[in-house]
Amino acid sequence: VEYDQLIQVFEMVSRFLNQNDLFTLSQVSQKLNQNAITPKLYQKVRITKDPVLRSDKWYLDCNTTYISGYRSIVKSLDQNDLFLYDKIERLMESTHLGLIKELYVEGNIFHDVESGYEILKKLIDRILDIGNIQVIDIRDMELMELVQTKILSCSSLRKVQLLGIHLLPNVQNLQNLNGIECIFENPPWNLE
Repeated sequence: VEYDQLIQVFEMVSRFLNQNDLFTLSQVSQKLNQNAITPKLYQKVRITKDPVLRSDKWYLDCNTTYISGYRSIVKSLDQNDLFLYDKIERLMESTHLGLIKELYVEGNIFHDVESGYEILKKLIDRILDIGNIQVIDIRDMELMELVQTKILSCSSLRKVQLLGIHLLPNVQNLQNLNGIECIFENPPWNLE
């Protein structure tokens, strides 16, 4: 079997592996790690307050790397913030940030909202500056307001979220988009 064929097999199989399994597999070979595993680990990153539930019965945690808080039933909100903040700091120090194609940020992930927004804004700014990101999905309206202008000027995005239809003319790469999601916090119409 040729090495390139082996890499292709691992790339297909890796869709069914969670990030822990990928870390284990990355120790098999340095070439495998560099060519197949590391790009897969960084391709799709989801930042969430609570760790994902892992089970052998489903593949919910596959194909995504989760950056999440403290994995414990008994934890304080400060402990969770500290773990999550530290993990995001480590991610920002990575030399592989340019491999991130999709970034998903859940809503209300930090108890200390100000510090949380500060570090998340730094991370998002850094990823946008690199210019390889294709999808940024932010489910926190206040954080979205902080980064909306910079997101709209990113030419590599294939999907964009708007905090109102009035921002559509500000989108830099309208011709390259595959999707536009318009978010209305207080829609001007009444559906009742």
